[in-house]
Amino acid sequence: VKWVVLLCVFLGGGGWAQGPLAAQGEKGPGNGDSKTSPFTLRDGYLIVVEGRIGAQGHLRLVLDTGATHSVLRPNLAKEQMVSRPPVRIVNLDHVLTQELAEVQDFELGPIRIPLLPVMLNELGYLRESAPGVDGLIGLDVLRGQSFSIDFGRRTITFGSPRTLRSSARMEVDEACWAVEVHMLNRTMRLLLDTGVSAILLYRDRLGDRLPAC
Repeated sequence: VKWVVLLCVFLGGGGWAQGPLAAQGEKGPGNGDSKTSPFTLRDGYLIVVEGRIGAQGHLRLVLDTGATHSVLRPNLAKEQMVSRPPVRIVNLDHVLTQELAEVQDFELGPIRIPLLPVMLNELGYLRESAPGVDGLIGLDVLRGQSFSIDFGRRTITFGSPRTLRSSARMEVDEACWAVEVHMLNRTMRLLLDTGVSAILLYRDRLGDRLPAC
């Protein structure tokens, strides 16, 4: 069975998911403690939070649930990075080779990682939608911690997520977060991605099931 891949963003204003979004990490719902951090919304969809690496605080980091690895601009990692061999990653329809390094003492809300592997990239593709950001936080950081995103209040709460009026069972693995949906008379797998501004359909997987433009 072929699956269609959908990349979608939960929009805070004018979008179709204006309420809170909760995600439970690999370690379960947490111990009851929680910590709330504010975020800003860039270009109507990108979630930007503050983080810290070593002595460098107030870093502007994009929270991207569609990214497997976290990314940092090279100039921010030079002073304390430990170089590692380049890695090959799949980015939609093509394979990229990325520099890889380890940075010490990463902090985001209650998340603290002594040594975090990151990819190094100038993030040129974010210059228009989110100018001035320092990095991108992917699933390598996020999947270990339960959290909820409240687009109305512009806050992220780390820890046990509160019960929401609606919910869907979510697949969580090293590569993606996904839910099953029913559309076009079939069950499909939908990837949850806060790093894109619209729904993306792969035409070669849907064939003639796609409605005419």
